[in-house]
Amino acid sequence: MCPYRRSLYSCNHAQLSSEPVKPCQAQKNYDSGAAKEPCGIVETHRPTIRIPKQCGPCEAKKMSTDQTLAFVKKRMASLRTCLNERHNGCMKRLDEAGAKREKVPETAKTAEKIEDPAQAFLRKKMMEDDSHLMMLSSL
Repeated sequence: MCPYRRSLYSCNHAQLSSEPVKPCQAQKNYDSGAAKEPCGIVETHRPTIRIPKQCGPCEAKKMSTDQTLAFVKKRMASLRTCLNERHNGCMKRLDEAGAKREKVPETAKTAEKIEDPAQAFLRKKMMEDDSHLMMLSSL
């Protein structure tokens, strides 16, 4: 049993060292030519090294996701700007034509204040009779 060094990344992926920390007797015998087969038993060395970063594949995946998210946010901002410009242009033409604007219904105004579904669920559960038995945080 050859002990290998184990590295644990912040993404919880582990990697073993390429060489054992200290070769076992079976491996030493193979290296000297006394044995025909090398030691095939891998054991992790007890002190695991914790690396405070993500492994290579996870880091690449995170960078790709971040780039995609940045692109989407930028595109949405440009679309929002374009939509606002077109809306303002339409309203300007309506004002020039002398058309009356319709009143915006209250439901459309409150549509912007949509509550988080998780918060709505917790609020509903807190109002139940047996809510004192549940371990819910106060809102």
